[in-house]
Amino acid sequence: LDLWPDTAMQTSLADQVALFRALYQGAQGSGPLLAAFPELSAQDCQEMLDRLKTNPTRVLLGAGFPQEVPLAHKHGYGGGAQ
Repeated sequence: LDLWPDTAMQTSLADQVALFRALYQGAQGSGPLLAAFPELSAQDCQEMLDRLKTNPTRVLLGAGFPQEVPLAHKHGYGGGAQ
């Protein structure tokens, strides 16, 4: 059991909130992502949200939502440091 997570692969809840808010605002045509990265478009942000909605893992965050409610999320499972 590896209890030494890779600190380079961690983020805070506040970081995630900021990212998802920025993606949502970007999909609406404004916000910090579009300001910081002029090569991004509202369509790019919407595509990312759409891809995040395809995540089939709903046992944690999604457990409280009905199946028909779209849920855009990135679960925390990953390969970790090799």
